[in-house]
Amino acid sequence: MNKLIISFSLLCLMSCSSNINNNITEDQAISVLKEFFNAIDIDNLGNKLVYDHVTKDFVIYEMGEKYDLGSFLNVIKTHFKKGYVSTDWSLYDFKVSIDNNTAHISYLNKGKFVFIENGVKKEENILWMESVYMKYEEEKLKLSFLQSDDISREVIEIQSK
Repeated sequence: MNKLIISFSLLCLMSCSSNINNNITEDQAISVLKEFFNAIDIDNLGNKLVYDHVTKDFVIYEMGEKYDLGSFLNVIKTHFKKGYVSTDWSLYDFKVSIDNNTAHISYLNKGKFVFIENGVKKEENILWMESVYMKYEEEKLKLSFLQSDDISREVIEIQSK
C-alpha cells in the first residue's frame, strides 16, 4: 500500500512539474515582443502597461548603454519631450529559439518617429538589429533582456501640404 501511495504521489508531482513547462510557441513569443513595443509607444507610455511585459530584473542595452526599465523609460520620455508626436515600430525577420520556459528572438526593427523641431515637422527612420531573451515570471512570458544595435539612421523633413 505504501508503494502505491508513493507511486501516486510521484505521479502527481511529475504532472504538477509538467505544468511549469509552459509550451511556448513562436507566435506567442513574437506576440509578447510586439506587446512590449506597443506598451512603449508614445500613446501608451504614461501608463504602467510596459511593466506587465518585463521581468523584475529586465535589462536593455541600447545606444551602447545598459539600462534597467526605469532608466530606459526616462531616456524615452526625454526624447518624447523634445516634440515627438508619433512612434511606430515594424518588427520582422524573426528567428525564434525556444527551450522549455525560455525564448530567444533575433529580429530587425524599423522605427519611424515623427517630431517637430523648430517648427519643422521631421521624420527619423532607424533600423536596428535586436535580440531579446524571454522567460516566465509570475506565470507569464516576459522580456528579461533586450539588446539593440543601430544599423542605419536618417532624419528627413516632412513637407507640409
